[in-house]
Amino acid sequence: MSTTVTTAPRSLRPALRRHVDLLRVNSALCR
Repeated sequence: MSTTVTTAPRSLRPALRRHVDLLRVNSALCR
């Protein structure tokens, strides 16, 4: 996922980071 963040435009980086963080939180809760 880190590759997508680095290749994404600067304007989308914050959104992608937030999206990845949400996915990590969801996966942690699912456990």
